[in-house]
Amino acid sequence: MAGRQNIRNLLKQREIKGSRSARSLESKKHVTPEFIERLGLFKELEGHDGCVNCLEWNTTGEILASGSDDQTVILWQGETGAKLAQLATDHQGNIFSVKFIPHSGDSTIVTGSQDSRVCLVDVEKQRSVQHAALCVGRVKRLAVSQETPGIFWSASEDGTVMQWDTREKWTEATTSILIDLNVHCARAEVKCIAVNPVRDNILAIGANDQFIRLYDRRKLSLKKMGSRMERATSHRTIGPSGSAAAAAVDSTPTEAVKYLVPGHLAGLDTTRSSVRSFFKPLTTTYLNFSSAGTELVVNMGGDHVYYFDKDSIFGCVSEPNVMETLDVIQQHHQQQNQQPSTSTGGGAKSKRLLNGASSSLPPLSTEVEDIKVRANAEFERENYTQALKYYNLALVKEKHPILYGNRAAALMKRKFTGDTYAALRDCVTTLGLNPGHIKALLRLAKCLHELERYAEAKKCLEIFKSRYPDHAKSSVCTQLEKDILAAEKEKKEVQGEGRGEGNEDMDTSETNDDVEEIIHLAQSEFQDGSDHDLDMEAGGGGEGEEEGEGREEYRSNSSNTAAAGKREGGGARNGRSFSEQELVWRKGASDYTLRYVGACNTTTDIKEANFFGNDCQFIMSGSDDGKIFIWDRVSTNLVKVLSADSSTVNCVQGHPSLPVLASSGIENVIRLWHPRPEDGGQEKREIENLEKAVKDNQDRMSQDPFEYFVSNDRLRDDLQCRTS
Repeated sequence: MAGRQNIRNLLKQREIKGSRSARSLESKKHVTPEFIERLGLFKELEGHDGCVNCLEWNTTGEILASGSDDQTVILWQGETGAKLAQLATDHQGNIFSVKFIPHSGDSTIVTGSQDSRVCLVDVEKQRSVQHAALCVGRVKRLAVSQETPGIFWSASEDGTVMQWDTREKWTEATTSILIDLNVHCARAEVKCIAVNPVRDNILAIGANDQFIRLYDRRKLSLKKMGSRMERATSHRTIGPSGSAAAAAVDSTPTEAVKYLVPGHLAGLDTTRSSVRSFFKPLTTTYLNFSSAGTELVVNMGGDHVYYFDKDSIFGCVSEPNVMETLDVIQQHHQQQNQQPSTSTGGGAKSKRLLNGASSSLPPLSTEVEDIKVRANAEFERENYTQALKYYNLALVKEKHPILYGNRAAALMKRKFTGDTYAALRDCVTTLGLNPGHIKALLRLAKCLHELERYAEAKKCLEIFKSRYPDHAKSSVCTQLEKDILAAEKEKKEVQGEGRGEGNEDMDTSETNDDVEEIIHLAQSEFQDGSDHDLDMEAGGGGEGEEEGEGREEYRSNSSNTAAAGKREGGGARNGRSFSEQELVWRKGASDYTLRYVGACNTTTDIKEANFFGNDCQFIMSGSDDGKIFIWDRVSTNLVKVLSADSSTVNCVQGHPSLPVLASSGIENVIRLWHPRPEDGGQEKREIENLEKAVKDNQDRMSQDPFEYFVSNDRLRDDLQCRTS
C-alpha cells in the first residue's frame, strides 16, 4: 500500500511540476522489482528473413531499430511493435550493429556488417546514401555520442577503432584510425565498443581476450590508414603491428589507457590449453556504461557477466593482495601475544574464533541473523546456489565477516567457474574485518592451493599453524599441506619437461601434431561454405582449468616480465606477442566489483549484457540456452529467467523510459516483453526452476573441449545459422 501511495504522489507531483517531476518518476519507477516479477511476452515482431543480430532504441523509445542477416534494417513502433519501415542497405553480409545518428531527428541510421562495410542509411529514402568497406575485418559494433553530432566510431575485427564523419565522403583519406590494438598486441580483434554517456571522451572497448580497455580519446591522435593490404598484413603478423619499429612510434600516452579484468582471468596460461582456447576463447562480447557513466557492465564470453563500479573505472582496484593480508594477520598475532592474557575458558573462546566471532565486532541484527540461519540450512542441504542467494541478501543489509566467511565456504563447495577466486576475495575481506577468523585463514590457504598459487598457500598455512597450534595437527590442515607440496612438486616437474630437462629422448611431435590436426579439422568444419562461423579464429585467451587453475600471481615482478609476455591471457595458438607497454597496462588492470552467474556465453561473440532501469537496478543478459537472465544489480541474485529463443538469445535492450524489454537471437523474430496485467495469469515463458537453469549452463560452460565439439551434434548442425 505504501508503494502504491508513493506512485500516486509521484504522479500528482508530475501533474503539478511538469517535466522535472516526470524525470524523477521515470528514474524511481522506471523498472521496479514488481515490474520484473510481472514481466512477460507482449508481442513477437515478424518481418526479417534471417537472424536478428542487433537492436537499438532511439533516445525517446518511440522507435526500435533491428538489423538482420537479411541485410536490412526494420523500424518498429516502440510501444506497440507495429512495423514502420524496412530499409535497404548496401551490405553483402550479416548486419551486426545499428545506431541512430544523434540530433538527426532519427532520420539517419548507420550500420556495420560482416562484409567489413559501414553504411549510412536515409530513413526517408529507405536506402543507403553512402557506404565504404575500409575495415579489413568484420565490423562488429558501432558507437555514437550525443555530444558529437555526425561523428561515430566502429569496432572491427582487424583490431582497430575507426572514427567516421557523416558529413564527409568516406575514403581512406578522410576516415582515420583512433585506436589500433595491433600496435601492442598482434592478431587483435575489437569485438565491441561503448561511449560514456556523461564523459564522452571515454571509450570502452572489448577484444578477443579477457581485458577491457578504457581510452581517453582527448589524449589520442587520429592516424591515417594505409592500404587494406598493408593493414591486413599488419594485423596477421605475429608481433606488435608487424614490427618493433611500429610499436616504438606509437603515440598513445600511458595515462590515456586503463585496463579492467576479472582477477582470476588476468594471468591465464592459454599456451597449455590451446585446444580449450580454440573451442572456448575468452572474448568480451559486449559492454555498456550506466546512464550516469560511472559503472560498466561486461559480458565475458567463456565466463560470466561482470560489473565494474566507479572505483574500478576511475580509480585503481587491484585484486586482493594476499601477502599484505597475511602480513596484517601476523602483526595482529604479535600484538595479541604481547598483551597479557586475563581470560579463562580458552576452549570456548577458540570455538567462537573458529566460527568468526569476535568480541570487538557487533552481533548480527535479528533480521540478518534469520537470513543467515536460512542460508546455513541450505548449505547443510548442499543447495549451495540457494545458500549463496541468502548470503548475498544478508550482505546487502550488513557487511559482516561472518557472512563473508560463510559465503566463501558456499562458493568453495559449489565450484562453478570463478567461484574459487570469488571465495578468495571473500576470505581476504573477512580477514580484513576480523584478522582472528580461523576458518577464513584456512579457507584462504585452500583457495590459493586450488588457484595454483603455492607460495602464498604455503605462507598462509604456516601462519595458520603458528597462530593456532591446537589446529595444526588436524586432519584438514595436514592433508592440505600434503596437497600443496605434492601439487607444487608436480608443477615444477611439468615445467621442467616443458623446457626439455631430463627428457632429451622424449618425442612430443606426435602429440603436438594431433592437437594441430584437431584444431585444423574444427576450423574446416566451422568455415566450410558458411558466413556464420563461430568466431574462433585466433580467439582470445582460453578458459583455463576449472576454478582458474593455471592462474599465476597477477602483480609479477620485473624479472617475470618476459614470461608474462608469453603467458598472459589471450595468447594465439602459435605464439602471441605483446609490447612492453601492453604488459604495463595489463599489470595495472583493475579487478571486477560484482559478478553475475547463470547465463552461458560460449557460441556467439555478439551476446549482450545490459543495465535495465534508469538507476541501473538490474542487470540482464542473453544466453546460449535461449533464455534471458535478469539479476538484481546490488545483491547479484538471479530474479528472473525467460525463455526467449529456440536456440540462442544475443540481444537484450531495455526501453529508455518504460519497463519494456526487447530481445532477439537466432530466430527471425524480435520479442517485446511488458509487465503482465495483475490478473493472476501465469507467464508461460517464465522459467520456474532457476537453480536448474543456472546449473545446466554451468555444465555447458565447463564441458571438456573435445566432448564440446565431437559430441555436441546440435551445436554443429546449428553452425550454419550462427551469427558469428
